[in-house]
Amino acid sequence: MTDGKDEAQVVILDNLSSMVATNFLTQYSVMEVTKCLVQQLAGEHEGDLTMTHIIIQEANIIRSFKNKIEPSTTAKPSATVEPPATAEPGVELHFTPPPVCLISDLMTMGQSDKAIRACAMKKTKIKSWTKGGSKGRLFNVVLLDSSGIVCGTVYTELADQLHLRFVVGKEYFVCRPVVHKPNKYTSTVNRGFAIGFGADTAVIPCPEQSSVLLGNFDFTSLASLRSLAYGNVVDVLCVVSRSLGIAMSSMPKLKHLSVRRNLMVVDDSGFQVHVTLWGDDATTFGAPVGSVVAFKGICVSSYGEWSLSLPDLGLIFVNPNTPQAVALRAWYDSYGLQGTFQSYGSSVDSTKDSSVQLMTIAQINSDVIAAKSTGKRFYLSATIASISLKDFDKPLHSSTNCSKHTRPEPEYYYNFSLQASDGKDTIRIQCTDPVGNELFRAMANEMAKLQSADKAAFDRRIDRAVSKKCTFLCKACTVDFSGGLTFILAINASLDA
Repeated sequence: MTDGKDEAQVVILDNLSSMVATNFLTQYSVMEVTKCLVQQLAGEHEGDLTMTHIIIQEANIIRSFKNKIEPSTTAKPSATVEPPATAEPGVELHFTPPPVCLISDLMTMGQSDKAIRACAMKKTKIKSWTKGGSKGRLFNVVLLDSSGIVCGTVYTELADQLHLRFVVGKEYFVCRPVVHKPNKYTSTVNRGFAIGFGADTAVIPCPEQSSVLLGNFDFTSLASLRSLAYGNVVDVLCVVSRSLGIAMSSMPKLKHLSVRRNLMVVDDSGFQVHVTLWGDDATTFGAPVGSVVAFKGICVSSYGEWSLSLPDLGLIFVNPNTPQAVALRAWYDSYGLQGTFQSYGSSVDSTKDSSVQLMTIAQINSDVIAAKSTGKRFYLSATIASISLKDFDKPLHSSTNCSKHTRPEPEYYYNFSLQASDGKDTIRIQCTDPVGNELFRAMANEMAKLQSADKAAFDRRIDRAVSKKCTFLCKACTVDFSGGLTFILAINASLDA
């Protein structure tokens, strides 16, 4: 290798050998060395010259030439080198990317020698896995081009190497990806297929970066969520109408706590929906109220009836430069700021879902509680006889004892019980946020402040909900997982007119 003045013998590490295998690095290439290690090696005998070895750890190819560059035309390695308008005689530019196909074509092509050119939109942290006595490490990367999106999984010895190689927001050639069926985790990105990274797969940064194309969204309106089953994965374009803060959630299956951020979003279909972000998405999301947000690969959730929850591999685009986003912004500025919106939590009735039965309290006692029908959903139309609301739930992490999670003010959640009567029998129902929001027409934060500042006004707010008729969407739950006492949890509610 030469810089135009001096020459040196260099060593290229294995993680760069793919550049040679795919002819990205050839004789007479101009290379920018971004990370290297210099070693001084003494000779074997006294008087021998000290030798300098340069070990190249990370590098980018700026340009490649067909013939040797004369000293007068030597180009210094720089990320800003621009190719000449016309090549000089005998100096022909021959940097050619591999044959490129679109992500959408991978399924029909299967394994091939072609490559995709895609932008790394998201990568997960490296995780450890164990299965059948084997163990290893892996991470996922979400790749996007103008035709679609795909999730890639990188295992074991390649995980550390490629996790450093992939930079979110940068474009790459992925040569010879291994196409396979998605698993439950990666199918939230693409239900058709996913890709793996084998020994022959090469990942090479694109010499020139282009803008990310966002034309492959298939947006679902918030009003249309009602027709979808829980677990469906959709794209949604919406406006953030309210930010409900950050809290910690217990994840029993994973045996750890997870950060979550709760949002309320609206769109021009006239609906508002609750959105939950998790983990890094929750902590890094900084879009203010009024921002247009596109969610790609967001799941329809059963929390509080129809809501949305962004999985690990879902994508967020804030104020995307698309015609749909511009139109939604214009609608929100002219109407949305002052408009009123329907909520799935305020339209509970027995005809919404024909598979859910409207039951009497006598039927609930015999067919649900006595039979321990855990998980069964049903509707109950009853009058509220009394409400027991004394305290509010706080997040599992408090800003007073955790320096990593701070908030400008505490965030509270409803967790209360009420007695309901259908004219013949009474039943105790446990209630959480969606029901409290509907009955008291206020978030738990507001009610907690009112309880502290004006107890009489707080009691009057509760009294106004008593004696009102309400339709509850309920679910049978157990105290523990060993088949303990069954209780009724109200998922949502609607006060009758």
